[in-house]
Amino acid sequence: MTHAHSDLAIVSPTYFVREGVRTQLSDLRNNIISFPTMDELERHLASAPSARSGDTLLAIVDLGALDESAFSQLRGMWTDQGVRCIVLSDEENFADLRGQYFEGLRAIVSHGVELQNFAALIGLIEAGYVILPEMVAKSAQVASMAGFGQSQLDEDGADELDLETIRTGLYQLTARETQVLKLVGKGFGNKRVATQLNISATTVRLHLRSILRKLGIENRTQAALIAINNLATLKMDTAMPIGS
Repeated sequence: MTHAHSDLAIVSPTYFVREGVRTQLSDLRNNIISFPTMDELERHLASAPSARSGDTLLAIVDLGALDESAFSQLRGMWTDQGVRCIVLSDEENFADLRGQYFEGLRAIVSHGVELQNFAALIGLIEAGYVILPEMVAKSAQVASMAGFGQSQLDEDGADELDLETIRTGLYQLTARETQVLKLVGKGFGNKRVATQLNISATTVRLHLRSILRKLGIENRTQAALIAINNLATLKMDTAMPIGS
């Protein structure tokens, strides 16, 4: 089911993370609440009548290492109130998150994801995508899809893409194609990409066709998924002459 216009809750012990995410998403959502702890989010859900319609709430939860109690709370919020969540964690801790998947867990992403990518990330989740590290997806018996192993669930389970082709393809992209892919990951449409790079929309379309071919994928949404969780690969020097 697609959840449009979800209210957002941000949970992080770090003030700058809470405010940074809030600032980046302020144009996307009017109702954004934030808490330093999971306990405070739980108390809010228990006490605020308007917060009890959990199927309209998406929680962005900042975790470092695996926190069993936090996952237990998240599972409870999903079971009792339908609260869905995005978990932020360090890449080195991804392996520890195997076995933690539950239906309400819609994404596990690296702290390295740039804040400006959150709007695109949430849009993908609300379109029905589940974005997981490969080892978590496999442990949840969800087919790997892209990047660290994102998965799109459908009625049959998942459509699988060739991860090796994706990884190889990322290094075959030209500097300009890398720039285009990064902007697609930020949710830019063709016209905005063209304006940003001072090229024509027709040229953007040509670059996108080449990107899809090299990565072995079929559409722009899959490209955005790959971009969001491959920032380390995409942070190569991409300076190019204007209009190239």
